[in-house]
Amino acid sequence: FFPISGQKNIQMVRVSFFMQAKKILLIAGGEEKAEALKNSLYGPITPSVPASILQLHNDVTVIADEAALSLIM
Repeated sequence: FFPISGQKNIQMVRVSFFMQAKKILLIAGGEEKAEALKNSLYGPITPSVPASILQLHNDVTVIADEAALSLIM
């Protein structure tokens, strides 16, 4: 067991954990999620948008309502 200090390290552990999953289901709903969803799926992969790392995963399924998809469609 190694103690983790700082928010940046904790975030890296979370990202690493999710990227090890065989399948990922991303669910987004509402207009307030539209920009985040667009940036996550089509923006640059960057630490400022942690979900953007999912672009590198082989099996991500996205379920979103029309409002969340409004900036993509």
